[in-house]
Parts: sequence; structure tokens; C-alpha cells
Amino acid sequence: MNVRQQQSLFFLTLPDLQKLCAVRVTLCDGVADAETRSTQMKMCRQLLFLHQDVLASPVPGIFSQIWVVMAIPFYKAGKLNAYIEKYGAKVEAPQRVIPVILQNCLSYSLVARLAPAWNKTGHLLVQGREFLSQMGKQNAVVFDINVTETQVCLSIEAYTIRLPPPEMILLFYIPEF
Repeated sequence: MNVRQQQSLFFLTLPDLQKLCAVRVTLCDGVADAETRSTQMKMCRQLLFLHQDVLASPVPGIFSQIWVVMAIPFYKAGKLNAYIEKYGAKVEAPQRVIPVILQNCLSYSLVARLAPAWNKTGHLLVQGREFLSQMGKQNAVVFDINVTETQVCLSIEAYTIRLPPPEMILLFYIPEF
């Protein structure tokens, strides 16, 4: 059961994009895709929690790359390079921040920083750490971020949801002789 309550739109003025830069981080080669994806996600999350001044996101469709958006003085301070080198990754030259990169980084960073108070499941963000084991109605939102050269549009739709009760499934492995 999903009950839609309302949709809200928020328009925000962008900071001066000339004062920001984006860098693409490429993880080391020669690692299995599953391990590369895990490292990509871990590195993004660690960057976000170690440095409040950055936005980060996996590059869509490429498991071995990450976008990082930051203020130019932060980049020049070299803090990012020191962290990236620990992983054996490479940082490309800084470039101008374009809306699609900022949009991806804002979306990913927002979801990462809201967790564990809000947890992504499908297209919803569901409130609470223990949302999977709770019975009854729960709060959830769907949010979308759209970035242009001059502004950010944040769309938030509130929902009340009811998840089915969790079921325990036992799996048995019977070896063949």
C-alpha cells in the first residue's frame, strides 16, 4: 500500500560554478568488476564522510571511475590527491563543473549523507534504520534533482507506505555425489 501525500518543488540558486572544479578519479586496472564496484562505492562514501567540502558520485555505467566536485582551493590544497593515492587510483586534471556532473554528485551525496536515517529501496527513501523489520505505516519520499546552469530544482514527493511482513526463507544445499 502506497499513499501519496503531496509533491513539493524547491528552487535553489547555484553557487558560482567558476569557483568549483570536477575531477574524474580512475581506480586501478586489473581488478574484477565486482571488486572494482565495491571499491568505487566505498571510496565515494569515504570521500563524502571524510571531507564535508566535496560531492562525489560513481560515474554512471563505469565501475572504475568516480566524479568528485569541490571548491578550487580545496583541490589546490592537495587533500584529495593524498587520499586517492592510498588506493592506487589516478586523478585526472580538474575541469569545469557541468550540470550533469553536479546533478549526479548532488543526488548520490544527498542519499549517502541521509543514511541510515533514510534508506534507499528502489525509487523510495524510507525513514528509519529498521524499516525492513517494522510493521505498519512508514514514511517514505521520492526525490529528484535537476540541475541547470543557473539553478537546482529539487522535487520531493511524500508517501506513506506499508511493507509486507518479512519472511524467513531457508535455503538448503545438498551436494551431489
